[in-house]
Amino acid sequence: RLPALAEHERRLLVLEERLGNRAAAAEVAVQLGSTLLALGAPADAADAFTRGLELAALVNDPAREQRALGGLGMASAQVGRAADALENLMRALDLARRTGDAPGEARWLASIGEALWRFGQPEDAGRALNDAL
Repeated sequence: RLPALAEHERRLLVLEERLGNRAAAAEVAVQLGSTLLALGAPADAADAFTRGLELAALVNDPAREQRALGGLGMASAQVGRAADALENLMRALDLARRTGDAPGEARWLASIGEALWRFGQPEDAGRALNDAL
């Protein structure tokens, strides 16, 4: 089911971009990235999240920018690129803080904690996870 969903989302992304609907295309790109992550294709997911980030920035949509940055962080974490993962998650956190998005702030702190744990930094992970609460 997920491969078929990813193909549908790819086609929908092309369609939305051809129609010039950047906001919808940003949402589809971010969703495609999430689907590709679930399929175990982090490189393809990173491409989709990058496109979603570009489109979200064009339409000034900080919520989608956060999701794209978070997705990029998660994709980087899946392939062991700790610095890239943490950089993108920190960017998502910064955006949440700048826009007053408290649930987003908690989400990205928790994701940072998970990434730090994955990369063998349990003390820092614990602090991030505590801050998320």
